[in-house]
Amino acid sequence: MELLHFFTKQGQEIWSTRKGLACALLTVVVVLVSFFSGSNLSEITANEWAATIVALLLVGGLWYATTKIPKAKKGNLGFGVAISFEDEAHAEAIDNDFVQRIRDLLDRDNEIYHFQIVEFPQRIAKKLERTSALNLLHRSRCRFMIYGVGRIRIVDGKETHVFNLTGVVSHAPLPKDISAAFAKEFTSVFPTKLHVAKDNDVFSFEFTAQWLDVITRYIVGTAAFFTADLKYAEEMLLSAENRLRNDLPRIPSITQIKQSIPSRLRDIYRSGALGNGNKYRVTRDKEYLKRTENYLDKLDERFPSDYQARLLRAMTAFTLHRDMERAKKEIDACRSVDDATWMYSDAFLSAYEYDLERSYRIYRKAFEYPTSDQTLVIQVEEFIQIVIDEEPQRTDLYFCVGLINYRLKFDLNAARSDFSKFLNGTRREDHPRQHEAVLKWMNEIERADEMRETNPGT
Repeated sequence: MELLHFFTKQGQEIWSTRKGLACALLTVVVVLVSFFSGSNLSEITANEWAATIVALLLVGGLWYATTKIPKAKKGNLGFGVAISFEDEAHAEAIDNDFVQRIRDLLDRDNEIYHFQIVEFPQRIAKKLERTSALNLLHRSRCRFMIYGVGRIRIVDGKETHVFNLTGVVSHAPLPKDISAAFAKEFTSVFPTKLHVAKDNDVFSFEFTAQWLDVITRYIVGTAAFFTADLKYAEEMLLSAENRLRNDLPRIPSITQIKQSIPSRLRDIYRSGALGNGNKYRVTRDKEYLKRTENYLDKLDERFPSDYQARLLRAMTAFTLHRDMERAKKEIDACRSVDDATWMYSDAFLSAYEYDLERSYRIYRKAFEYPTSDQTLVIQVEEFIQIVIDEEPQRTDLYFCVGLINYRLKFDLNAARSDFSKFLNGTRREDHPRQHEAVLKWMNEIERADEMRETNPGT
């Protein structure tokens, strides 16, 4: 009986290879041709040749159907399992207990994204290493896969399931530094060695499957964040957070994930808010600002004192609703932050309320602060220009744009143009000090131009 089992197993392994297919096809040809012709090939009829071809196609189709790589259905999130075992009984037990529990956990909620367990046969699992595992991950349309070896060993005097596992996750190509950061985080939360007591393996597998479910969602969500798929990342991390409310074993990886999820969600909401804010600046499509507000609502719920969120909330409050009270409230809450960004917002809001004197004082203070964001000044100038385009009567705001071009960017031509628009578009009696200052600055610009003409090299 054991001999029969051995030959059956060997036959299955050979059959799954291309050499096995070639041998099977050759056997079909030899058998049928011999049967139809005897010793004379010329005696084979056209129908018999057709029957031979059909038989070859059937064998080829059978080989493909029984050896093709299983794939996740389109629209599902594939979770690949490729664990090799020393014997079939162990493999069957793991499939019935451990893998089934993972399947139940991943599929228990009516979520936007549905997981699908994709199990790979032993013939594939036994040959996997990292390069081939990544290839298999993509060919099977899986997002995440665990692979490795499962054995039964004696640990502390008891029979124990010992798993040596590796995890791989599918994601778009990443810059080198981000890829390194993700790899480090992946390694820190994914356990490479698992011990499950055999005498109570059903209960133990339940707990193991539960925290593997959490780890999977966290890793897949983190990969989605690094590749800027924010909606998918949020869904995965929220589902992991929800599962952490259960009584899970206190192991280091679960503890780390529990601590990391809030900050990762903060990164997602910030990225979503900032990304849509930047798209608004480029397109001037306020639909992007509505999306920004959606992310800000989520940030406010968890992190009500987030500095970046307050700055963006001030912008959306003003731009979408002209809600000066809310915008000023958000900026007032930022005054303790040692940064120039909120000062530019504060200066603009004062100017919008026709207080150019206060606006000038705040701009001067902001100009003294260094900033690591080289685009900040451009963003400030563009924002004011957008407001002027929306409200052409607000020619007084050219004072702010001209001041930025003159004192900060040293763009004298742009400053001259802005100051001219301010002088021509406003009345001196409404802004006497600003008119006086602008006339002085324009004289300085003229003298600078004359010096350049006299000394071209300076």
